[in-house]
Amino acid sequence: MEPDVQNLLTNTPCTSSEDDDLNLSECRVLLLGFEASELRKLVNMVRQGGGSRYMSVREKLTHVLVGIPSKKEIKEIRSLAAFGVVSIVKASWLEECTIKKKEVPVFQGHIAYDLPYSQIL
Repeated sequence: MEPDVQNLLTNTPCTSSEDDDLNLSECRVLLLGFEASELRKLVNMVRQGGGSRYMSVREKLTHVLVGIPSKKEIKEIRSLAAFGVVSIVKASWLEECTIKKKEVPVFQGHIAYDLPYSQIL
């Protein structure tokens, strides 16, 4: 991935609480492109970590977790990535946060750039 693309898709992590039960308390998360069973699992992970799940891109988000998005969702991701203020990540980021009981930085392996560049931006 080109460096400019990586810069658009990453963001400074939101501030985590020191309390293990609320390790994602400052994270505002939107989930896109997940089947119902996977979505329920991810929503529970966000809530258990103290994070907030949002249903719209109009909110002040910190992270967008991307599964297999629809064309409409890809357009939403494109607009968010263009601003460069939201981390566009795979579910592996949330899973790692849950396992480690803390907000982990968004690393290259977490970035949802396995979608074709032309679809995101």
